[in-house]
Amino acid sequence: MRPNLTINNLVKTFGRQVAVNGITCSMYEDQIFVLLGHNGAGKTSTISVLTGLIEPTTYQNMTVYGLKIVEQMKEVREILGVCP
Repeated sequence: MRPNLTINNLVKTFGRQVAVNGITCSMYEDQIFVLLGHNGAGKTSTISVLTGLIEPTTYQNMTVYGLKIVEQMKEVREILGVCP
């Protein structure tokens, strides 16, 4: 089964503060996936990168249905949404 969303080694920093430290995961259709963690764990920063609200500091690969999240954000936004 091919994942619908992949994240490989996502890092997001704000100055010297590390918000996301190398997250790697895959999400599959018809499965429930949640981000759990304490305050400051990087949940909001991860979602913000995936939806294009903020730029990642570094990453190896991030895709949604085969679309590259950073390079094809216009197309990604047509199929991905977030409701806080």
